[in-house]
Amino acid sequence: MATARDVEEVVQKLASDRARPRDVRVKLLGTWLQGDRAPTFCRLLARNTARAKPGHLASGATWPFLITALAKCVLADIAAKRRGATRSAAAGMLRAAVRCAEDARLSVAGHSLLLISVAKQLFSHILEVIKDAPSFQLEYSPILRQLLTVKEYRYQMKPRTYSNLVVLYMKKVATGFDANFSNQASSKEESFRCTWTLHVLLENPPGDYPDTMREEVLNGFCAIFSHIRREDGKLTSKLMECVNTFLLMDGPNLGDKSVEIHKAVQDFVLRSWLMTRDLRLKSLFITYAKIQLKLARAIPKVLERKNLLGVIMDDLDQNVNTEAGLLWCEASRDAKDMSLRCSLEELMDLSATIFYQAYKSPTPMRGDDEKKLKTEDVISRITNSLKKGSLCW
Repeated sequence: MATARDVEEVVQKLASDRARPRDVRVKLLGTWLQGDRAPTFCRLLARNTARAKPGHLASGATWPFLITALAKCVLADIAAKRRGATRSAAAGMLRAAVRCAEDARLSVAGHSLLLISVAKQLFSHILEVIKDAPSFQLEYSPILRQLLTVKEYRYQMKPRTYSNLVVLYMKKVATGFDANFSNQASSKEESFRCTWTLHVLLENPPGDYPDTMREEVLNGFCAIFSHIRREDGKLTSKLMECVNTFLLMDGPNLGDKSVEIHKAVQDFVLRSWLMTRDLRLKSLFITYAKIQLKLARAIPKVLERKNLLGVIMDDLDQNVNTEAGLLWCEASRDAKDMSLRCSLEELMDLSATIFYQAYKSPTPMRGDDEKKLKTEDVISRITNSLKKGSLCW
């Protein structure tokens, strides 16, 4: 059975100026946060945190007290790293402590948000550590993602801290997509984790996007897509999620700036649309086109509609004679029917929008750059395809 004395004993040595005593106590803390001892230890901290009065959480056997001590321990390890240290056990333990503090199974019924009093400091601490010690990113990015998904926590974050985190991760993602980017699996996985964290940041702002951040994000996306030469599975899918989220969250405030994003993105989207066999990525392309078309109501010619028309028509033609097992998507057999159904519905919904806009303001449609195809009226194209028995049409 854990007692307040057990907690205080651990935390006291975490504040040591010497690395060895700190590491010993971090290991001891690990025995409390893992295995059979975790429930009693974590519930003790949860009860004490819930009972403590505001202003008295930074001492005693509470979660804020323990989290603050671990954060200071990490900073001490970073200072030591500059003198030759290579790792920090405290960083991994901080991640475990945050996870335990947020685990309802290890808490007390009726009590949540146990880290609310240290949320602001935690976000600032995460920014400081990842900026000054990138090698700690593996432990700190999951902490950041977990805290961001809790509305009450992220609203404690300073707008400047949020803006700096977004810009920092945008630069990390851009570095990962650099033309000289290594093909090593570990490097790709690291790049995916950075892109994943960027997506969570964009999806969970502490209010409106700061004006100072907008230009940095726009420039970041333009730089990233200038380096993409091919589809790269879950990595490019996650990047498209970032773009779509940014446009959905801030599109109306972008004005003509959304055109800049499209100029950077369109080559990759149009080039990969018909070639990809990734169901998720295809769906993200469709979502991207829908968002840009809505934004284009106030921005004429934001999309090269003749190019999009050509891609949509080719996509519909590709699906003419396909059956359940021969479609452009890759999904497990159990999930294929439902996934395909949703994907085709998305495609046909987008097609209807594109065809309607083209009908209202017709533009010549061309295929390859090397040869011009006969200009067709949209209605005639649909009618001819229906006469041929094209199911998707």
